[in-house]
Amino acid sequence: MLEWQAMAEGAYSSNTLRAQKADGAIFKALCESRGEPYLPADPKTIRAFIATQVKAGKKPATVKRYVATIARVHIAAGLLNPCSGEAVRLGLKKMGRETSVRQYQAYPLGWKDIKEFIDGAGESLRADRERAMLCVAYETLARRGELVALEVRDIDFHPDGTGQALIRRGKTDAEGQGRVAYLSRETVKWL
Repeated sequence: MLEWQAMAEGAYSSNTLRAQKADGAIFKALCESRGEPYLPADPKTIRAFIATQVKAGKKPATVKRYVATIARVHIAAGLLNPCSGEAVRLGLKKMGRETSVRQYQAYPLGWKDIKEFIDGAGESLRADRERAMLCVAYETLARRGELVALEVRDIDFHPDGTGQALIRRGKTDAEGQGRVAYLSRETVKWL
């Protein structure tokens, strides 16, 4: 197991590894409370775990992530994947019928909202930085980790007042090819 964790370093983001560790701890705690083995886990135990998580109000996407983590732990330990069994499949299917798979969608931040923030942020270096970060985030659709990884050398300013940002690596760009995003005059002004 430790060997797999060492190999996984760099292959998965630190957030993914952290989430898998937390997910595994939740399942392990349930197994210990029931006096059942964590490795290898019985498919019926995993089905009971699914039911417990649904009852606790966990969203279907979260429960599916837990099950994926359980599968990954077993595979990493060189064991058969108990999550591929019929008991687990039926437990997930039951969850889908009993709970809404519709996820809460946060209200999208539009340019009107951003403009309101820009106008009311105040006059300070910190306010200017917040304006710049918000504008860059909006225009590049960069994730938090991509946004904080931006460096000055990743931004090109064009003579017409626009620019472009190189988003070097992100969740959807595991190979590290990067992508270029357009920056408007408004964003470049705050940068």
